[in-house]
Amino acid sequence: MDYLENSTAKLNRAIKHLNEFIHEADAFLATSPFGIRVENYEDNGAKCIRFSYNVHQDPPKALGVIAGDCIHNLRSILDNIIWSLGKIYLSTDQKAKPDRLYFPVLKTEEEYKRKIETPELIAIKQFPQSAQDLIERLQPYNGTLPAHRISVLHALWNADKHRSPNIVGGVGGGVSQSYNLQQPASLSAGVYIQHGREFGYGALPENGIPQGAKIEVLDMHLLFEEDGPASRFVVSGLLSELIEIVRDEVIYKLAPLFYR
Repeated sequence: MDYLENSTAKLNRAIKHLNEFIHEADAFLATSPFGIRVENYEDNGAKCIRFSYNVHQDPPKALGVIAGDCIHNLRSILDNIIWSLGKIYLSTDQKAKPDRLYFPVLKTEEEYKRKIETPELIAIKQFPQSAQDLIERLQPYNGTLPAHRISVLHALWNADKHRSPNIVGGVGGGVSQSYNLQQPASLSAGVYIQHGREFGYGALPENGIPQGAKIEVLDMHLLFEEDGPASRFVVSGLLSELIEIVRDEVIYKLAPLFYR
């Protein structure tokens, strides 16, 4: 029996979901769904100008569903591969329940040590030491990049049980402007695009607005929602990174243990 077949199939499916997301996201952004609103106003007699986002169209909900499918496949790989190891390295502990094995994601070392003694997880102690070390090393409290990303994956997966990830617009490259605003002036692209959110203002030059002056927001992306577990992450970038971590840090490193 090839215990890695299911995990490999899920990884391939996650990659397909990522590619589908990129294709659909690029098609959506090509419609110029986000624009800029320019407003003139006066401040103590000075002529000023204000810039804010104008959302013509929100990202389709289908994009969140596609991202959620990718997330689900990646997170389930972790459980699948641990469950499969339990079928090869049988626990001799009578209280063990190997059919309920899963990949733990715990915030503190104390919680991990406590959980590893429960019937659902104690079979992990029968695994080769290299597998035990890897599982523990990927716990969030270790503070490494792979451990943090596994934590984010787990949080996104839990959230997806209730609703698909909310996808919103974001800016990565800043602002290009040729208004030559006088002081006081503030100009920042920010991160999240929300309808009516101000990102720049300032006093106009004494000689007025230059001919052809324009304002451009550079490098627009689709991001996970601002208040979610993946706040400030570009969706396609994070999904790609999660695929690499699950493949390289989990599947590839545990694969030799299935062919003893």
